[in-house]
Amino acid sequence: TAAATAAATAAATAAATPTATTTATPTATATPTAATTPTAATAPPTSTRRATVREWSAEQDAQLRAAIELHGTRSWVVVAEGVAGRTAAQCMFRWRNTLQPTIRKGRWGSAEDERLRKAVRKLRDAFAGGVGRSGSENAMGFWTTVASAVGGGRTDLACRERWTSVLDPALHREPWKDAELAALREAVENTAPGGVDWHAVARVLASGRTNVQCRRAWKHLRRKTRKESENAATTAVTATVVTTVAATSTATIDTAVATDATISTEPASPLQASPSFTQN
Repeated sequence: TAAATAAATAAATAAATPTATTTATPTATATPTAATTPTAATAPPTSTRRATVREWSAEQDAQLRAAIELHGTRSWVVVAEGVAGRTAAQCMFRWRNTLQPTIRKGRWGSAEDERLRKAVRKLRDAFAGGVGRSGSENAMGFWTTVASAVGGGRTDLACRERWTSVLDPALHREPWKDAELAALREAVENTAPGGVDWHAVARVLASGRTNVQCRRAWKHLRRKTRKESENAATTAVTATVVTTVAATSTATIDTAVATDATISTEPASPLQASPSFTQN
């Protein structure tokens, strides 16, 4: 019994020693495993297709034209696969409002304005709420239908812009007052970083101004402020130059006067002072 106990103890001791060694080794190497970079590297990359809001490049426009020529415009998802960094919706809007060859741009004619008025009056009853900044102009498909009625290559965005900024009888057309401009400045400065939401600014003002009017007034206000700053800087520089020139001129005159005074007080030469000196 004693021999068996000793043998069991020895076996247990011998078995315990490798176990401790084996356990210690993985523990020492476990730190690199926890700090390895493959975990971060294997994380799924963040997709930039939906987050892309930058301006379209010439290369992307070329890719969009090529994709449409190949696939047509029936599936914008398929078209977007051929345009780097753009979604199906972005491709559709870019084509319909910018690149489509049939788009008409430039000044609106009186006949086009009249067709737009008639289309809005006729179609507003087909959309709930009537036409207004909070009415059916925000209804799905309203301006697309209006653009189809206007024709002539005008897009839905062009029709909406023309109506909301020029033709809408409800527009507040009076000149901007100082109080309105102050409120506009405050609303823009309080806008969250990342771009100004002009619809939100117009709602904050609540003065009947549209988002387009607010944006244009802000641009005009910025140009005016910048011009006034430039004029003030020019005036300050001019005043400094004039002051410097005047100070320099005064110093020059003072120096000349002092020089003349010094010359006039110098004693006469011996020849001039001698009364016996005569000229032969």
